[in-house]
Amino acid sequence: MRSFNKEKHGALLSGQAEDALCAYYRAQRPAADEASERAVVSAVVEEVRNMRAERAAADEACCLRAEMSPVRVARPTFSACARAVSEAAWFVAVQARFMGARAWVLQACTVLVVVLLWNAGGEHAASGLYACLAGAAIAVCGLPDMAASRMCGIVELERSCMHDARSVAVARMAVLACSNAVGFAAVALVGSFVDPAAGAPVTLLHAFAPYCVTVAGCLAAARRIEGVSALVAAAAWGVAVSAAAYFLVAKMPGVYDQAAVWVWAAAAAAAAVWSGCEARAWLADAAASPCMLLFDSSFINR
Repeated sequence: MRSFNKEKHGALLSGQAEDALCAYYRAQRPAADEASERAVVSAVVEEVRNMRAERAAADEACCLRAEMSPVRVARPTFSACARAVSEAAWFVAVQARFMGARAWVLQACTVLVVVLLWNAGGEHAASGLYACLAGAAIAVCGLPDMAASRMCGIVELERSCMHDARSVAVARMAVLACSNAVGFAAVALVGSFVDPAAGAPVTLLHAFAPYCVTVAGCLAAARRIEGVSALVAAAAWGVAVSAAAYFLVAKMPGVYDQAAVWVWAAAAAAAAVWSGCEARAWLADAAASPCMLLFDSSFINR
């Protein structure tokens, strides 16, 4: 009993000492100005770029020596390709486990709300409006998971791992693409049931165009705005897209008719190109941009 009390008392003292040290260092921490923080981040990024350049030069030299040598390099076999695919799938599954079920739950709630709205009013113009609202909402639901690494300040840690920050971002995009596909399938199924004349393809067009516009705007806001303000700006952009869809049904209800399907197809194609460009810029920033290292300090200094 005495040994147990000593161990318990020592653990309490250790916890108190740790709390006291944390409080002391938090109180004595000097306030760094924004210019100093940006200078440190730029220096880190420059050092990483130099290391990558040296590694690329070394790899190129190795390739030249291999080409000059008489020994031929063996081509990748089917088993090696299958192993690479399985490793990529495993990494995506791990990212899905880390992301959790938040995006899936939010998208399920979005589809449920759209179903309730469709039951309330099933005319064709309202049907197209509800599909637009579903597309914009589904896009906003996945943004917190995309910006989680930057908000928590672990992008620099991810860049130093074997699967770097770009790989993590690609894996999370793959997970969100799967969840979005499930949400779109549910919306298309409900839309084809409520409005059989339009069918699932038209419903998908009405949802896909605002989805791509919302994804592009959210990624652009997350790249250019720091901290929690990025999430607020992205949510505001989703609300703006929804408001634009409501303006269309209020002022030009004919835009949701069958005759305007080609307009939605062109809008969806243009929005897909824009969202693809923004996704590419997001991946490039995750790999080498110093802005990704300027995390929101409220997650740590609290």
